[in-house]
Amino acid sequence: MKQTTGSYSIKYEDAIDSNTLLEDLENYDILLQISFDPNETNMRDLARSKGFLIRNNKKERTVYFHSLVSEIETWNISKSWD
Repeated sequence: MKQTTGSYSIKYEDAIDSNTLLEDLENYDILLQISFDPNETNMRDLARSKGFLIRNNKKERTVYFHSLVSEIETWNISKSWD
């Protein structure tokens, strides 16, 4: 079943805002956190499937999705800076 409605929240890391240049950041810096259940307060429940981080990969000049759980990642979805 495809879900076509819902809410989400985006929280920038403290040192990041919408005007931050990616090339000024360090490799693997966290840019922001996206939550698909903005009312969830339990981090463990949120991390299971309702949220993720966007991180910087300076070497590859990409940003990528990263799980809130620190397991070994065997997949990657990224977007080039260019």
